[in-house]
Amino acid sequence: MPEHYEAIVRLVHAAQRASIDHLISAYRARPLSPAALRRVLEVLVERGWVIRVRDTTAWRSNAAAWAITEDAVPHVLRSDRLPLHPGLSHRTHARRRPAARPDAAPTPPTYRTDYRTPWVAQAATPVRPGAMDFMACPSRTAFPARNP
Repeated sequence: MPEHYEAIVRLVHAAQRASIDHLISAYRARPLSPAALRRVLEVLVERGWVIRVRDTTAWRSNAAAWAITEDAVPHVLRSDRLPLHPGLSHRTHARRRPAARPDAAPTPPTYRTDYRTPWVAQAATPVRPGAMDFMACPSRTAFPARNP
């Protein structure tokens, strides 16, 4: 999880119920517009970190606030980094990665070129003998004055 997402999750947890205005004033590490902060909060809702609740302190009837989900509380109380989703711990996330099979062929090394030497393409081989014979014919253009 990116660090600014994690900071916003911890701010919501500290406030217990935070509105956009509260989060913009509390989060000073990176300037965020209300629309950008809403997008971050929507991502956190999709990942299961926060839920959208009604803001009872606002005068508008449709005002929204965000609170931490029950699954996220144990992760937020610890001081280590947060996993991508609250249902995953760092250990279970590592366990879910597929293990390399011992009988599988090793992956080839990454392709790197020396940036100081020019790259030259390999010559293409013809599909069958005589396939490139048309190259020996003179080219005719649309302009008769240019034809040899």
